[in-house]
Amino acid sequence: MRDDQARVADIIEACEQIVQYIGGDHDRFRADPVIQAAAQRWLEIVGEASAGLSDEFEQAQRRGGVARPGGNAEHPRPRLL
Repeated sequence: MRDDQARVADIIEACEQIVQYIGGDHDRFRADPVIQAAAQRWLEIVGEASAGLSDEFEQAQRRGGVARPGGNAEHPRPRLL
């Protein structure tokens, strides 16, 4: 079974892929069904990884604990738009 750290890494990686290939270019996204399919898969990965997070991790988030508050050198926080 994958641990929370691995699941969070999957979420971050999927979000980074969305940002890399879509960025803010909505016209490109709407015009390219391959990018749409890839984005759908990345969102599925986010959902699957999120669903598998432990109760302890989720409770820590509700109490204000943040897995990656500002990113780090290896995984800086992605800018969505």
